[in-house]
Amino acid sequence: MILDDPRTEPQRRVGGGWIGGLVLANLGLYMAFLTPIQVLLAEQIDDLTSSGKEVALGWATGAGALVAVIANPVAGALSDRTGGRFGRRNPWILGGALVWRIRSVS
Repeated sequence: MILDDPRTEPQRRVGGGWIGGLVLANLGLYMAFLTPIQVLLAEQIDDLTSSGKEVALGWATGAGALVAVIANPVAGALSDRTGGRFGRRNPWILGGALVWRIRSVS
């Protein structure tokens, strides 16, 4: 479906099966991504300090959650208001992939 105005919201409703499938897919992805991160982060903090590692892990995960609470809605609002021939989110996906690639090389 091609929209004339990129800020126009879709008019078709989705069903409960689609939403349930999306919830299960997100649950699986979060479990696959976050479980190893939590284990590895705790091991890395243990390597840095032997005393107060629980507090350090709490600060690290708390700071990450705070950044996510602020950055995710801001990035979503920006991408929803982006218009152009490449769509709303495609330029942001490409930009994020480039930043990730540049960061991973250095």
